[in-house]
Amino acid sequence: MLQKIILLTIYLLGSSILSIGLLEFKVKGKVGFIDTSGMIIIEPYYDRTEIEPFNHSDLAFVYSNGKCGYINNKNQIIIKLEFYECNPFHGDYAIVIDRWECKDHNAFYRHSIINKNGTILNSFEDKELISYSEGYFVYNLEKERECGYESHSKSSIGNYGFLDKNGNEVPKIKYDYIVGFSDGLAIVKSKGKWGIIDRKFNLVIPIIYESILPFYSGYSTIHQNSESATINSKLEIVIPFGNFFSIWEFSDGLASACKHKLPKNLEKIECTKVIIDEKGKILFEETNDIKYIQYFYNGLAVATNKNGYQGLIDKSFQWVLKPKFFHIRLFQNGAKQVYNTQDDYQKNRFCLIDNKENVIWKHPDL
Repeated sequence: MLQKIILLTIYLLGSSILSIGLLEFKVKGKVGFIDTSGMIIIEPYYDRTEIEPFNHSDLAFVYSNGKCGYINNKNQIIIKLEFYECNPFHGDYAIVIDRWECKDHNAFYRHSIINKNGTILNSFEDKELISYSEGYFVYNLEKERECGYESHSKSSIGNYGFLDKNGNEVPKIKYDYIVGFSDGLAIVKSKGKWGIIDRKFNLVIPIIYESILPFYSGYSTIHQNSESATINSKLEIVIPFGNFFSIWEFSDGLASACKHKLPKNLEKIECTKVIIDEKGKILFEETNDIKYIQYFYNGLAVATNKNGYQGLIDKSFQWVLKPKFFHIRLFQNGAKQVYNTQDDYQKNRFCLIDNKENVIWKHPDL
């Protein structure tokens, strides 16, 4: 479960704060792209695309007729749609599945590393490649996968390791789980506990903690015995244990936290949610009418009112965009992606609005 929470955290950090690439929109079952000025860059054509196309790279993967490949933002196919599964490019490399066969309800597949020419650099039938960052791939040993179903490990003990960018295995480095390098540090799990290693694969934080969140904006949160502390990328403690049950990721100098410790046998997590600065000073305590405050960016954050509607607050914790939307997402150029209803959100029917709430673009079905 903790692995899933960490992966969800990574996804949310990449997608809910801001986006600088293109937005996907779907019409009659096909996906196209617009930019945050509302200009249609690629007409709806593909079956499925990268969640945030061109945020990580100048190439984005797309699916059509069951196969995937990579295009540029001019809709030119740079790498043929010939793979079974694609992942985003990070730097010069992407991870793909280029072989897939189903026999007796079991899937047999091969993970490969490709460059931006589509050349296969290395292939692995006994390893599942998980991610690439800062010169190293994280892998998991061979996994079993039923055809059409999510994979599951034969064993979770010592299954995770590193490959360098040439596909060579880093010897004698095995953990039960690994979150890849960020700011020169990687989070590792062994025997149910978590620690941190550096790029020389030396332990710099011992594997004794209940959880450690990925580094973001130069900070990470460590959780132990119903308390949380924050460290920076120099491994200095900036907010000590003892004041907060949980501390989430910092963005724009602020983070959400729960200020009360909880009993160990408490099944439902309930706490007083606050916003803190990088020294742990409490700046705001959530109220019934301003709650579920998300990550700040350029002085603004999405928040929810007592009726469940989202709007925007500033760092004085005042509404600057009245809460009247089901969901809001902020972008670097000041545009906001808004969904009016839950049905719109589920069907990806949204509007783009500017700072004055003028509609920049509206989904064709609205």
